[in-house]
Amino acid sequence: MLKRVIAAAAAIILAAVGVILVLAYANRADERALEGLDTVPVLVATAPIAQGTSGDALDELVEVQQVPQDYVVEGAFEELEDIEGLVVADALTEGEQLREGRLLSEAELRARDDFDLPEEAEDLHQVTIPLDRARALGGNIAAGDTVGVFMSFEPEDQEEQDAFDLTTLELNKALVIRVAGGYVAPPVQGPGEDDGEQAEPEDNILVTLALDAPDAEELVFAMEFGTVWLSYEPEEASEDGTGTVVLILPLPDEVRDVLQ
Repeated sequence: MLKRVIAAAAAIILAAVGVILVLAYANRADERALEGLDTVPVLVATAPIAQGTSGDALDELVEVQQVPQDYVVEGAFEELEDIEGLVVADALTEGEQLREGRLLSEAELRARDDFDLPEEAEDLHQVTIPLDRARALGGNIAAGDTVGVFMSFEPEDQEEQDAFDLTTLELNKALVIRVAGGYVAPPVQGPGEDDGEQAEPEDNILVTLALDAPDAEELVFAMEFGTVWLSYEPEEASEDGTGTVVLILPLPDEVRDVLQ
């Protein structure tokens, strides 16, 4: 009986040793495969990475791996510093090398004009307004931008006692979902690079915004009875200190004193 127990224990030990040796051999396989080959460091995704992920947030989703030079894709990034300030333009799969064209700057993303309506905007009103080029960021506006909407109103009868002009930043970070007639300039080219003939935006641009019902109502009212001016308003832009700018006609004496 004792002999059988000893034999079984020995078999288990030998099996464990065999597993360890196999794992060690497998772990060395990649190193043996790379022996004698020229390798370069490349950033590789260690997990799936969603579209729109900032390059600054990829520390735990990528790692630098040594890849044979013949298998390095064109434009591959070598270190985390190379992707700072960039955004994942298309979803990446695990094991994929990070390269130029798959990660772009915000300016390059805008110029690409590739925009999918976010889920939170699907049930909003879509309102299209015609604007001249100057009022629509000089025509440099694209789907996916967020804009501030300034509204101005001028009284028809300037002689009335309670007549007044006003301008106010009424809507903040309104989502642009379509643009017709605009043109997003490509990123500035380096010295000696030919960016070809550049198009120009049209004089009249159609901008479609996704808004909830009250905001859509205000925008339509402003287009009917006033004027609208857009500002480029990214997520970090502040609205601190804004209010309604009003010019009352005729001017009260205390206002005249301030203006003189």
